[in-house]
Amino acid sequence: GREKGIVMSLEIAIASAEMVPYCKVGGLADVVGALSKELDRMGHRVTVFLPRYAEITPKRFPDLAIEKVAEADVQLGSRIERAQIGCATVPGTNIRLVLIGHDGFFDRPNPYVDPATGKDWPDNAERFVFLNKAIVEALRDLQWVPDVIHCNGYQTGLVPLLLREAYRHEPRYASIGTLFSIHN
Repeated sequence: GREKGIVMSLEIAIASAEMVPYCKVGGLADVVGALSKELDRMGHRVTVFLPRYAEITPKRFPDLAIEKVAEADVQLGSRIERAQIGCATVPGTNIRLVLIGHDGFFDRPNPYVDPATGKDWPDNAERFVFLNKAIVEALRDLQWVPDVIHCNGYQTGLVPLLLREAYRHEPRYASIGTLFSIHN
């Protein structure tokens, strides 16, 4: 933003299920990849939250040095699931990539569809509820409060609600703005 001729740098989080080159099913991946790079080029501090899918491996992306930084407990109904939180810097940029790992939810050959049946994974709703909750928990574990979280598609649509309702008792979350983009 600009105030009295001064260019201000923002702390921007982008939450998405896809980002080129790490996971691309459709245009969402292109938008998140290009937008994050443009915001970085403009001098903003950008962090992209993305599931750590099976295809995001050191063999496939040797320049992506992922460091495990935390684990977070995520409540799903009556059970607790554990999220592994890894961080890396997108090569050639200042973009921080936060990968949310969970073998049962994200270690699959396709992010949305079971290749054996050609149909959506039957637990997609639960998988992406987990992702939303893990993103908000990762903010706490990273001890980071962005100025804004840009949520993309239904896969990250609960983040604004979680910030407002489930975490309203934590004052640091009250200042986070949210933006929601619907793709296709």
